[in-house]
Amino acid sequence: MRVDFVGGWSDTPPWSIERAGCVLNMAISLEGSLPLGTIIETTKTTGVLISDDTHDELYIEDYTSICAPFDGDDPFRLVKCALLVTGIIHDNILADMGMHIKTWANVPRGSGLGTSSILAAAVVKGLLQIIDGDDSTENVARLVLVLEQLMGTGGGWQDQIGGLYPGIKCTSSFPGIPLRLQVVPLLASAQLISELQQRLLVVFTGQVSICLFTKISILQAAQNSILLINNDIFCILNCFVGSTCKEGPAEGGN
Repeated sequence: MRVDFVGGWSDTPPWSIERAGCVLNMAISLEGSLPLGTIIETTKTTGVLISDDTHDELYIEDYTSICAPFDGDDPFRLVKCALLVTGIIHDNILADMGMHIKTWANVPRGSGLGTSSILAAAVVKGLLQIIDGDDSTENVARLVLVLEQLMGTGGGWQDQIGGLYPGIKCTSSFPGIPLRLQVVPLLASAQLISELQQRLLVVFTGQVSICLFTKISILQAAQNSILLINNDIFCILNCFVGSTCKEGPAEGGN
């Protein structure tokens, strides 16, 4: 899991695509254990079986059914998106084998600790290891960013970075596509570690995080701004072209 100290939202598209971002966060365990994870097994028979810690299961035999957009209430869309972003479905890797993908997350839903992104990172990394893909931490972080957009949650990069890299780190991103990150680990003093262990308390109040709704509002505002800007540009060009047509070419041929 991760806790965010400062810089959140500067990692989230469209900001992170157009401008630089910087986040200071820290990886944590809960009660001394890692509360989420995945086990991925290959099978001799084709098809993908997905199961979670709530004993829900889904068997997929027709891989063409795994496609965006996904239903927001689909409990297996995270794993489905992982199968897409890793290229497993597109490259027809499951033609001669199958998979059993089991996930668990012993964290309250909507806790605000980056659960879905970190779990997605675990699934993506596991799938890449099975197919001998690029399972570097930076590549996994990039793919999870794409996965979040496919899921419709519109997340950024700080959650998966917070969980993939140990300890405290300051991460910067640079505008443009593909995502480019610079992760700088920070060496905590013994005194700081002691203070954090004594004072840091993670409590779930029962109030579900409203990040998704905030992200949707931000994306809509950005889209509306782009539309307004495009409309202003069109009006300026229209006025310029209109005035030029009425007045005719300037003297001297300029």
